[in-house]
Amino acid sequence: MPENLIKVPWPRLGLDESGAYRDQPDLTTPDALNVGPFDVGNNRDRGGQRPGTVKGFAISVNGTNQIQRMLQANKTSLPVAFGDKLAAPAQAPEIYPILLAATHDGYLAVGSSNYAAPTYGLVAYDVAGESFGARSLPSVPPPGVIHALILSPDGHWIAALHGTSPYISAWAWAGGFGAKVSDPTTPLAATGPSGSKVLAWSPDGNYLVALRSTSATVYVYAWTGASFGAQSTFSVGFQPNGVSFSPSGNHIAFTSASSPYVKIYPWSSGGVGTALSNPSTLPVGASRSPAWSPDGRYLAICGTTTPFVEVYGFVSGAWGGKFVNVPSALTGGTASHVGWNVAGTALIVSYSATPYIGVWLWSDGFVSRVFDPGVLPAGTVYSTAISPVDEVLFYASPILSSPFYEVGGYEFNPTYSTKTTHLVIASGGSIYRTDSPPTSIALSTSGSDALVASLQIGAVEGPPSPLDSAPANAQRHVYFADGVTYKKLNIHTNTVAAWTHGAGLAMPVGGRMLALYRNRVMISGCVGTPHVIYAPKSGDPRDFDYAPAIINAEQAFTAALDERCTAMCPWGDDYCVIGADHSIWLMDGDISDNGTIGSLSRAVGMVGPEAWCWHPSGVLMFMGTDGLYTLAKGGEPQPVSQQRLPARLSDINYSTHRVLIAWDATYGGAWIFVTALASGASTHYFWAEDGGAFWPVQFPDVMGPTAVCLFDGDDPDDRALFLGGRDSYIYKLDPVAKNDDGAAITSRLTFSPLQTNDDTMVTFSRAVALLQKVSDNVKLRCFRGKTPEDAVLAAQAGTSPLWVASLGGGRRHVVMRPAQAAALCLQLQKTAADASWALESLSVDAEGAGQAVQSEERTT
Repeated sequence: MPENLIKVPWPRLGLDESGAYRDQPDLTTPDALNVGPFDVGNNRDRGGQRPGTVKGFAISVNGTNQIQRMLQANKTSLPVAFGDKLAAPAQAPEIYPILLAATHDGYLAVGSSNYAAPTYGLVAYDVAGESFGARSLPSVPPPGVIHALILSPDGHWIAALHGTSPYISAWAWAGGFGAKVSDPTTPLAATGPSGSKVLAWSPDGNYLVALRSTSATVYVYAWTGASFGAQSTFSVGFQPNGVSFSPSGNHIAFTSASSPYVKIYPWSSGGVGTALSNPSTLPVGASRSPAWSPDGRYLAICGTTTPFVEVYGFVSGAWGGKFVNVPSALTGGTASHVGWNVAGTALIVSYSATPYIGVWLWSDGFVSRVFDPGVLPAGTVYSTAISPVDEVLFYASPILSSPFYEVGGYEFNPTYSTKTTHLVIASGGSIYRTDSPPTSIALSTSGSDALVASLQIGAVEGPPSPLDSAPANAQRHVYFADGVTYKKLNIHTNTVAAWTHGAGLAMPVGGRMLALYRNRVMISGCVGTPHVIYAPKSGDPRDFDYAPAIINAEQAFTAALDERCTAMCPWGDDYCVIGADHSIWLMDGDISDNGTIGSLSRAVGMVGPEAWCWHPSGVLMFMGTDGLYTLAKGGEPQPVSQQRLPARLSDINYSTHRVLIAWDATYGGAWIFVTALASGASTHYFWAEDGGAFWPVQFPDVMGPTAVCLFDGDDPDDRALFLGGRDSYIYKLDPVAKNDDGAAITSRLTFSPLQTNDDTMVTFSRAVALLQKVSDNVKLRCFRGKTPEDAVLAAQAGTSPLWVASLGGGRRHVVMRPAQAAALCLQLQKTAADASWALESLSVDAEGAGQAVQSEERTT
């Protein structure tokens, strides 16, 4: 038989419903489901079934609670290295300095075990800028030499144990010593032992714990925020010489010179429960200076017996194993103090023998010892502290000959930084963070029921905040708002706390949307004021003072639209595009720094806080009230979907559906998820940049998605579009998956109808098809109708095909099926549970009353 074949190309321009079926535009399809461009990375013009989905994690996040929100957050780990030694302070501290406290605002407080009146050994230095500045003294000095020194968690108070009644004192702190707090009504019975770890503030700032030197008694003072409250006591069964709270505040650890040398107690509301069972392997001897890692997973202690520093695991509220030290890296001499850098990547130990300071890199165990500093301390180091501002390692070294002191420091900046990426998840009101790379999911400490389980959640990774924790260039938080509650997750420690305002200020009531713009965590969608945008002070998400005493460019501000705000889209630090119900606004610059806000369009609005994404070119893509739009910098919103889907994307009921948009570089386009708020099948769309094609997609209802996150890890295997399900599982697209986590993918593609130009009969003889080599079977079906519309509708319904042929992968199929009709529609269709397919080529032999079929005219 002579070849008279007409090529029927893959409709690379996707679904088009803009005109009559008889006039179906070239290279488009009138009907498709779960198909799209195939082999995008190799730029091959072919198509097939969309990729399937698999579980991103083996376990669900939170029972059967749907995923409420997901986002990627980055943590900067700081490997440590000694830099230059700082020049000594111009003004000497008191004799025998042994205690240090580095403040959040760039100061170093120093306590001495000997003194010269009237300072009694308590001084401070301005150390911002990696050097010792002027020395300052408290206006009311402590009545006795200093035995312990500690800063409150919020950085507003500094407390000390000292050698004279009342044995404990506190001062306000704000860029130096402020007023002395009134002495406690009930003083300590006696001073505590010397050491920076014999005084501890609970992480919530509500309690101050102090040790005494002669008994097992532990003293607890309630702290009201500006004064000592009632005193209470309890016994820990041995004479403690060190105390430390876990970062979550749920446990408290004690060390002692007596066996078992270390104990951990549950802590709640100023009291302890029953001590945890002793670790399976006890410390080698007398221990001191307990120090929790920033994430609460490890407890380090030090002592007088080799190996001088020991670390235990702590998992799910129980002792873990004891870690083996690196024998070749041990240093000699009694260890008096141990601490962690803020990222938890290094242990810092103070020694009585050279080199006096030892640092070990840490990654779930001892890794290696950092080289000693080029210029060593002058003698025994009793205490160290890391500046939250400039990453400077300070040390205190009392020496026995003139000048009897050395307070020094080293540049401790990292030689390089390493970024680790985490997936942060809210489900059922609880907050979770994956490890890095994301292989397991852990409930964030105090994240259980932190948010409202039934509400949509706004979340954003905020700016580094020196006011919360240090250092400023590494400490990050993720902020949450759900219309009722404000919370923040510390990425480094995986702990959740209330996101509160500063003293005398007020958070906006009922915020639901968040965005990071110009170092401000902006809030909108508030109860009662949904049209107002609230922006706290730049760099300080707690400062909502809109009228400070001194007007400045960083202060908080508000901006009001004339209708409800629906989305905030920061465009770098240049602009913030703001969506409203029926308008688009542009915030140009910073309102507190001569910025402006004005209407950009009154013709279209945005439909939701996550209904937008950025194209790699910097163009904003968003779902408007009547379809998909793009917005280029300096331009106006341009319609995208109206050209091909004038009805589908403009007829969405946004009161019953939620729109989520995410860019996917792997497949070269944007996913437009239109998920029913209640259970029920949802139709989503993939917009392929190549040709601007729209491809309808459906997932099993249990997969939602109710939340999405394009996770961009460092490893190619860690780059995936995560879909949050109604069932609390997280799913991801997998290019080799042939089903949706076991559920069959129903896929079909209907080609433009075969018809004649003069509406006479089409005579069909045969089809020649070639599938991808590894393709599974797919059915080629033919439908007929009295009109092109009838033929297409018959194909959509899928009932009563004129004929059906089964095609397999890797070989040329010739389908001989003579047929005649006013219009014919060919369709590729597959319903098998574990199968996928891709089309290489399709040609047909069809004629009509001496007139070429319309398909030939359009595609040749």
